[in-house]
Amino acid sequence: LTTLQQQHATRLHIEWLYSNAQNLLRARLSTYVLLDIVQQQPDWSNSWVYMCGPYDYMQMIEITLLGKGLPTTQLKKEVFDITTPI
Repeated sequence: LTTLQQQHATRLHIEWLYSNAQNLLRARLSTYVLLDIVQQQPDWSNSWVYMCGPYDYMQMIEITLLGKGLPTTQLKKEVFDITTPI
């Protein structure tokens, strides 16, 4: 991912969040952190958002981004269904 970001610095931005971060406000993606990231991106016209994770987590992201004007067509999700026993 780091290599891709370096190769495409003008087109790809990765926001790294670490659960062991000293600043607990930046340790996990929350609505607060997501809104901060969104405010740094003034133009969503060429932006795509890719996400995966637990259902509630992705719902928070989707609701926040759609509320800020990101078109549904530019939001991509990878959904895992763990409700069915293996």
